[in-house]
Parts: sequence; structure tokens; C-alpha cells
Amino acid sequence: MPYYVLNALGAVVAVASAPINEDDLQVGWSVVESEEHPTSLLDLETVTPEGILVYRQPAVPTLDELKATRAAYIEGKCAAQIIAGFACDALGEAHTYPSKPTDQANLTASVLDAVLAGDAPGWTTPFWCADAAGVWAWRQHTAVQIKAVGAAGKAAVLAAQAHNAYLQAQIAAATTAAEVEAVTW
Repeated sequence: MPYYVLNALGAVVAVASAPINEDDLQVGWSVVESEEHPTSLLDLETVTPEGILVYRQPAVPTLDELKATRAAYIEGKCAAQIIAGFACDALGEAHTYPSKPTDQANLTASVLDAVLAGDAPGWTTPFWCADAAGVWAWRQHTAVQIKAVGAAGKAAVLAAQAHNAYLQAQIAAATTAAEVEAVTW
């Protein structure tokens, strides 16, 4: 049977498989022999005079707490989807474009530059993307192509946001914990 060393506050500070001489411990510390093992040091509430470990019961979250937790989880999934990249066939075949915040800013600047260039003959801009084989490279885009990439990027963001809004509404309408937990990205 294991032996738990408790400090003066009742926190488990060591576990031993053999008896421990309490005279070797700091003042106020004690040894408890028990088959039960705390799942967390914070779970141990007290030790009875008989040496029985008493654990805190985990708090049961309210429906509002479950909703808030699930809403934050879904919001995180939405954010991850937005920065995961998107596909666009502006170059004639599907390419994957990055969409982290810096990538979005760079794409916005490229689209704006294309708009300002108007119909300037020969205008192109390089932009980072991956082909179907997953090879990332700077590829030249015409004004029409980079605008199409910008539109595809915006559509990807809007699709993620719309899905997030739909799921958030499901969470808000849930009346049971099971309904809240059933909402997944």
C-alpha cells in the first residue's frame, strides 16, 4: 500500500512504497497510508484524524458555463480554419494560398496594387502559393488573377464566419448539456 507524505497544508508532496519514519519529516508534515491516489494535488481536500484522504468533488458546470466553453472552442476552430489557407484556381489550376494574418495583409496589398495599376499592360505581382503537388513558390499573378485570389480568400473567411455563426446559434439555443456537446466544428 502506498504512503503519502503530506505537508503542513495537507498537500501531497511525496509518495513512497515503504513506510516512512515521521521523525524524518519537517514539523507539521505527516504520512498517510492509503490505497486511494489523488488525481491531482488540488483534489485533496483534507485528511481525517484516522488518516483517510478526502477529495474534493469536481464542480458540475452549469449550462451557461458549458455553453461559454463550447462557444469559445467553436470560435477557436473558426479562427484556425481562417488561417489554414484556401484554394483558388486563378492560375488555371487549383493552388493553395496561405492565410495567416500577415498573408492576408500581403494579399490585400497585392489586390490594392492591382486595382491601382488599372489596366497597365504587363502588370504582375509575385505571390506565394502551393501547386497540386504541394510545392510552395512565388508565382507571378496578373491583376485579374490576384483579384480572383483575393475574392477566393474573402469567400473562405466568410464561409468560416458563417459556419461559426450557425454553430454559435445552435449553442445559444441548446437547452441541455448533451445538445451543447453535440455542436462540433
